Amino acid sequence: MEEAQRKQAQLQEALEQLQAKKQVVMEKLRTAQKQWQLQQKKHLQHLAEVSAEVKERHIGTKQEFERLYQELGTLKQQAGQEQDKLLLPETEAELPQELDLPENKPQQVTQPQEQNIGYTMESDRSVSTKADCLQPAGNASLPWLPRDSMGERS
Repeated sequence: MEEAQRKQAQLQEALEQLQAKKQVVMEKLRTAQKQWQLQQKKHLQHLAEVSAEVKERHIGTKQEFERLYQELGTLKQQAGQEQDKLLLPETEAELPQELDLPENKPQQVTQPQEQNIGYTMESDRSVSTKADCLQPAGNASLPWLPRDSMGERS
């Protein structure tokens, strides 16, 4: 019986040591879990901050893109207007030679002067003149014959 009590005491002591070790291990496990949770919380917080920063930059970039797109449209419109301004004087400078306006060629006219120099701008920007319909000088009895696009009398 003494032997059984001694063995029981040894087993009791071994059990207590195991329970103490278990308690230490459990405490270490809880500490490790808390550290892991804290680490995860910090990581998630960092991700949230980075995500918010990315969203802000995305919004700023989108607004900048929209502003630049509008500016591009404005610049295109201005460039078109400038091009029109540059092309318009060229075509106006070419018109007198192409149309043989009376101001470029001296003519003997039997009609009153005001009929020879008047012209109108039409909606399609082509210029027509009364000079195109003049009859040759000295032939006041001939009916007026309009000219076609090649300057020939029809």
